[in-house]
Amino acid sequence: RKTVYDFIYKSQRNTINGNIFYEMVFNSIMDDVKNNNEYGIKEKLNIWYSLYKYFNPKQKINMVNKLKVYQDFVTAIIAEETLADITDGKFAFAAGQVIEYILSKSKSADNSYNLLEPYLQQSKCAEFKKAIANDFGRYKHENFSKNFERVAAFVLSYETDVNLKHLLPQMLSGVFSKNQLFSTKP
Repeated sequence: RKTVYDFIYKSQRNTINGNIFYEMVFNSIMDDVKNNNEYGIKEKLNIWYSLYKYFNPKQKINMVNKLKVYQDFVTAIIAEETLADITDGKFAFAAGQVIEYILSKSKSADNSYNLLEPYLQQSKCAEFKKAIANDFGRYKHENFSKNFERVAAFVLSYETDVNLKHLLPQMLSGVFSKNQLFSTKP
């Protein structure tokens, strides 16, 4: 609290760095996931993307444009184009799209975001993919689009040693952005 107070009221701009900002935003997002507050999650993701450059001035990354890059990457997977510049962030976004698509198949009365917990708790790629495969197995009797099949094949074949908790922003962005896996053709 003192750090936030100093930042806002004392104009001590160096008290909050990128790591502190990340922790504040994503702890709040995790609370919103538990409370099923979709608007709050989207709002905080928007804040994170918008202010990323401000709290991480040494990094030359413009996060505002990243969402479009991630969406274009999923479009390229769906169109079966040759994939160039595959990154862990793009993988996490595509995985978020896959997760949202699978969870949309649930006929359960519980449509809360608590269903995201098995994914949000994973830090290793193999366990993360196993959670996706388990949920896919649960809804395998449903019809799945070709778009889903292509992106899921990419996600389930991707390998990384990165701690997936560091890719939480990209994964949640994939979950909450317009899902490109829905198709009029099964």
